[in-house]
Amino acid sequence: MSTVGQKERATQNRVVKLFRYALEYTYLGNWEKRPGNSAVEVDLFGQTNSEVIGGRQVSGHGGGADFARGARRSPGGRALVTLLSTGGGGVSRIVAALPRAAPVALTRADADWVVTEHGVAELRHADLDTRAERLIAIAAPEHRDRLAAEWAAIRRAM
Repeated sequence: MSTVGQKERATQNRVVKLFRYALEYTYLGNWEKRPGNSAVEVDLFGQTNSEVIGGRQVSGHGGGADFARGARRSPGGRALVTLLSTGGGGVSRIVAALPRAAPVALTRADADWVVTEHGVAELRHADLDTRAERLIAIAAPEHRDRLAAEWAAIRRAM
């Protein structure tokens, strides 16, 4: 049996469960063939980059900001960011801080929840340290210690 897509499916199942049981939304079925909005990386502040990987533009801005803002304006709505915790070569997609020149697709004020295959980080109304702790908790386990150390260095510099 192929394992291709199993991480993605696990993440999708978490999102569906969150919407159905925590937010009491009605599940309308698998929209697998519909286009979606995703993030390339999320930093420990909760900002997202959806356009650039390693200095190379891989997509346009897309509709992520519109989707997030529309979700927040709907009754009980929450803006979700979903992504796998690692990218090609096992690189963490949750990073301490976005690269200097990376465009910010969603500000930290726009992302309410971030979901990876390792869990859900609720960011809405959380202070900086709580945001970082929650995001580190849903990062790939092999990157968590490094992210915690990088966050500590960022906090010392503030």
